[in-house]
Amino acid sequence: MRRRPSANGVSQTTVGRRTSTFWFQHDAKTGHFFGITPFITAPTGQYDHNAALSVGEHRWKFELQAGYITPVVTPRLKLMLAAGVTFFTRNNDYGPARQSLAQDPLGETQEWLTYDLTPKLQLRAGSFQYFGGAQSLDDIKLNVSHTATVNFKVGLSYAVAPGWNLLALYGRDTEVQNGFREAYRLNFRIYKAF
Repeated sequence: MRRRPSANGVSQTTVGRRTSTFWFQHDAKTGHFFGITPFITAPTGQYDHNAALSVGEHRWKFELQAGYITPVVTPRLKLMLAAGVTFFTRNNDYGPARQSLAQDPLGETQEWLTYDLTPKLQLRAGSFQYFGGAQSLDDIKLNVSHTATVNFKVGLSYAVAPGWNLLALYGRDTEVQNGFREAYRLNFRIYKAF
């Protein structure tokens, strides 16, 4: 029986906060919001160039995300649209031959519908699309490296206290081109908004 590759350890560190969003529209009275947020991911994750899978990527990532939120029909039902692009630096220690891995920008779009069941409990459903991101090794383009993925998620969030939120999501990939297909994903998150 062939053993599947696995990896564990500390992942990359991403820095980006709600306070770093540049707001072009921020109207709590009407529920219309539009902003752009930058993120930086540092190569802090555990990386082994000899491993089939590593938790770290041994490169920097820079991402810009734009998001728009508007009520639909009722203030309790909201449409959230987001788009982003990620830029990558080179990993000059890639694989057993320690080659130079470069990657084109990776695009992403998200669409969410949220419904406030109560002031504290929210139902949500959304889809994600990823595209682009073709890779090259030592400046030779890999023919099957671009990404085209579609993913759907549903879940609940609950405000347990002012600024504190619990989130549970279930999702799965419905289309994957040149990547790993997730049969299902369960995410649980506790976060504090500052």
